[in-house]
Amino acid sequence: MDASGSEGSVQNGREDGDAASGSGENPSRSRKTQLKRKAGMKARKAKKARASRPDYTIQQGEDMLLYISNTSSQSEGLLWTNRRKKVFKTKSLKNQNKKKKPARPKSRLEKKPVKVEEEDKFSERQLEAEDRWGQHLPEEVLVNIFQMVVTQDGAVPFLCRVGRVCRLWNAAASTLILWRKVAVSHCWIQPARGQTEKTTNRIKETVTWLAQNRFSQLRDFTLCHWATGVDFALETVSKFCPHLQSVHLSYCKGLTASGLRSLGLHSRSLQRINLQHSEIFRMFNIQIQHKAMRKRDESEEGFPLLDEFCIANTEYSYMTDQVLLDILFGSTKLRVLDLRGSTRITTCGLAQLPCPKLECLFWGQYFTKNIGFTSVKKNLHLLVEKWGPTLQQLDITNQPFTEADLEVALTFLPQVAEADTLLSLNLSGTKITPQALRPVVERMTALNYLNLSSCRNLPRGVKKIYRSQEEVRELLDNLH
Repeated sequence: MDASGSEGSVQNGREDGDAASGSGENPSRSRKTQLKRKAGMKARKAKKARASRPDYTIQQGEDMLLYISNTSSQSEGLLWTNRRKKVFKTKSLKNQNKKKKPARPKSRLEKKPVKVEEEDKFSERQLEAEDRWGQHLPEEVLVNIFQMVVTQDGAVPFLCRVGRVCRLWNAAASTLILWRKVAVSHCWIQPARGQTEKTTNRIKETVTWLAQNRFSQLRDFTLCHWATGVDFALETVSKFCPHLQSVHLSYCKGLTASGLRSLGLHSRSLQRINLQHSEIFRMFNIQIQHKAMRKRDESEEGFPLLDEFCIANTEYSYMTDQVLLDILFGSTKLRVLDLRGSTRITTCGLAQLPCPKLECLFWGQYFTKNIGFTSVKKNLHLLVEKWGPTLQQLDITNQPFTEADLEVALTFLPQVAEADTLLSLNLSGTKITPQALRPVVERMTALNYLNLSSCRNLPRGVKKIYRSQEEVRELLDNLH
C-alpha cells in the first residue's frame, strides 16, 4: 500500500512539474511537451486495446487504490463501466427486446404457410380423387344422366354448361342424340332491347356454331321471346339440320317471308310449324303477285310433310284465305290446324285447303277484341262435308254463325261421321239451339268433352262444360 502511495506522489509531482514547465515563457517547448503527451496517450490506448482485459479492476479512492477481482459473482454490481457504453447497452437491450416481441409472431407466420401448403396439398389430393372419379365414370352413364336432365329442363343451357367441366363431360355433352330437342329462349340480354352490334354478332356466331357442331340430329327446335334475328336463326337451322321435323316460335317478332322460305327450301322432313303468340303480320301484310300456272320445281313444293300448323293470335290477324292457301298448298298430310284469333278466314277458304284428312280444327275467337263487330259467317256445312269423317276435335268458339247454319251443319255431321269419331266439341258463345244439339249428343257416343258455356239459346242448367261421356249422356234429359 505504501509503494502505491509513493508512486501516486511521484506521478503527481511529474504532473506539477509539467504544469510548471508549461506555464514557462518558452512557447515552443510547451507545445512539444503537449504533442509528446498526446502521442504517449495514443500509444497507451493502443496497448490497452491490444492487451487482453485483466481479471481485476483498480479504482482510486480518497487515500488509497482499491484492487477488485472480476471473478467473483458478488462484485458484478461494483464493476466500473463507461456510462455511455452502459446507455448503449441498455438501448441495445431494449431494441433487442422490441425486436424479439415481433419475432415471435413472425415465427408463427412462417409456420402458417406450411399449414396452408399442407391444406393445399390435401385439397389437391381431394380434387385429384374427384377428377379420377369423373375420369373413371363411363361416358355412356354420363350420357344417360344428361338425357334425363335434357328431357326435363331442355338441352340449352344445361349441355353448354356441363361441357365446360372436364374433357369427359365435354365429350358426353357433345353426343348428338342429346341435341334432338332444343329450346332457345332469352339470350345474353333481352333481344332487341338495348342490344349492341357486338351482342348481335355474338348471338349469330353462337347460333351458327351450334347449328354446325351440335344440331345435325335436331328434330324439334323452339325459339321463345326473340324480337330480332328470328329469320337468321331459322335460315341457319334449316341449312344445317336436315332432320328437322318441328318448329315452334313463341312470342317472337320480326319473322318475315325469308325465314319460312328457307324452311321450305331446306327442311324436307318438316312436319309441324307452331307460330302461337308470334307477331308475323310483317310477312302477310304484303301484295302477293300470282304468276301464271306452270309446273312447280322441287323448291316450290311447300311443306308436303307438314303435320300441324298453328298460327293463333291475340291481336288483329292479317291472315286471309289466299295467304293461308299459299302456305299450305302442298300440305296434303296436315292433321292439326290452329287458327284461333284469325277473323278474316272464311269457310270457303278452309274448304279449298288440300288436306282431306284433317283431325283437329281450332277456329275459336278467344282473344279478338272486336268479337261483336265481326260479320256473320255462313256455310259451316262445307267443313262438315270435307272433314266430318276424320274430324276428332272441333272448336268454333264465338264464331258468328246463324242458328239455321249451325242446325244444318250439326244435323249433317252424324250422317258423314262414325259414332266413335268426334271426341271434343266446343260451341261456347255460339247460337246453338237444343234442336241442333240433340242429334250430335245422341249419335256421337265417343264424345267426352262438350263446351256449351255462354250459349244464350240454351235453357238454364245446360250452359256449362261437360267433361265425360256420362255427363254428356245426362244432358239428353235436359234438352227439350
